[in-house]
Amino acid sequence: QQVGVNPESFQTFIDVLKMDKSNDKVVSQLTEPYQFTIKNITREIGDVEDWKSLGMNLKLDRTKLSEIEHDCHGVDAECRQAMVEFWVNSDTSASWKRLAAALEGISHHVKAQEVRELARKEKPYRFTIKNITREIGDVEDWKSLGMNLKLD
Repeated sequence: QQVGVNPESFQTFIDVLKMDKSNDKVVSQLTEPYQFTIKNITREIGDVEDWKSLGMNLKLDRTKLSEIEHDCHGVDAECRQAMVEFWVNSDTSASWKRLAAALEGISHHVKAQEVRELARKEKPYRFTIKNITREIGDVEDWKSLGMNLKLD
């Protein structure tokens, strides 16, 4: 059985696992640099100065981009982060391939190629009961894990 999960839920899951150092191996397997996470995306586009043009190439609304700029007081790094968060959380087709195409659209050809390489390496993680059980099999304090995941 496959379970859908949004990026925030996945990050919460990772954060809970990180509470116990004995889970480091599990965390590293789940957070390889090519995994499609907000943190990894933001890192990959960190040297893209024109985040607004990138956002428009990702088909984000100009008004939303202006709102992000206002909320982040024009600080580029914060704007990029907020733009990525909004894109990933609002676009069900967000992917490394879409990001690479958007980077091409603003003439960041080398960065687009690097992102395409990440797309080739990405292993889509399927949240199945079997996979989750396998990944948390080394977790010693499963009760605390369940409580931190708000499982009563």
